Amino acid sequence: MIMTMNSELAKTVGRDWVKEYMKSFAAQIRTERTTSQAASALFIDGLAGVLALAIAGRQDSEEQIVDAAIASLRDAVKRDLRHLGELGHK
Repeated sequence: MIMTMNSELAKTVGRDWVKEYMKSFAAQIRTERTTSQAASALFIDGLAGVLALAIAGRQDSEEQIVDAAIASLRDAVKRDLRHLGELGHK
């Protein structure tokens, strides 16, 4: 994948924001259903906005963009569950 200065900046800023958000709310997300739902809704709204911009920019078809995002989401969930398992949080 070719990275531009903008894509690197977007990735770095976003990753830092997500890390801080998770550091602040991970315990509540894990134990409180309403907090988990609110956090999920927030990130889904953000993801939907990014996908809509990519679709509007004709970067690929709607189906291909959404399918790629779903595949990435599944992979990321599996990765994070493995990580939590390694920490003894099964």
